[in-house]
Amino acid sequence: MREICRREYKFDTSARLVGKTLYADIAPQKLVGADLGLDRKTVERLYDALLTVTRVALSTDAKVDFLVVRAKDANTGVIVTLLRSVPDIKWYFYMRISRADFENRGVMEIDSPEGTGKPDDSVLFHDVTNGEFMARLTASRLQQKISYNPLVSVFLRVHRVKGTFADGALTIVLDKFQRLGGAAAGVVPPAVPPVDTSNELLRRSVVEAAGDVVEKYDDAKSVQRLRVVEDNGQVLFDFSREELLAARKKIPRKKIWEEEES
Repeated sequence: MREICRREYKFDTSARLVGKTLYADIAPQKLVGADLGLDRKTVERLYDALLTVTRVALSTDAKVDFLVVRAKDANTGVIVTLLRSVPDIKWYFYMRISRADFENRGVMEIDSPEGTGKPDDSVLFHDVTNGEFMARLTASRLQQKISYNPLVSVFLRVHRVKGTFADGALTIVLDKFQRLGGAAAGVVPPAVPPVDTSNELLRRSVVEAAGDVVEKYDDAKSVQRLRVVEDNGQVLFDFSREELLAARKKIPRKKIWEEEES
């Protein structure tokens, strides 16, 4: 993998296989462009690296289930991570799933550096499980849905979404914007939306994303509960598996198809 990136794409990477997860780390890059968006060249390198690990995963005798590609911003330490399931890639190549569905199955995470120490290798490099993948995919889809429209982000007061899986529980953690302690003179604080309205919008989004992920990936029925909590520990929603899937069935299929195609 390192040789392909160096020879064909002219950049250096490090690579590591941990269990059934293949990692590729690109050397520190300039992630943010002059327009404050992701730098185009860096994004191209991310996807070139993803294509490379895909080629390697599909041609090696080793059993590889997940691909992880990461790039770190040289100035801020912010890390962009792409995570893919190898079976999804095969299904797309075999035309068993649509392009829109395939794009919805990819995880993209943008993480700020936390603390001053370097994380242990066991945290940076570990064998991704199917439960972890489902949690991270659910969180990624919610993050994209919320951040795609800034008005929705402000309305829900959510700026980051994280997902974890343990003991049969898929947990979605919402980092909320800080509450304003007070307003300066002459400054009008932003309007706070009705709790019932914002909760219903969030509930629908969670049911759509998590229900779709569980239906597609959890044939073993390892997810028994879905919990949505705020970063302060407050539980917003707690669904059993049956309640989650029943709630998803109530969403009109036409609406779901339209969102997938968009």
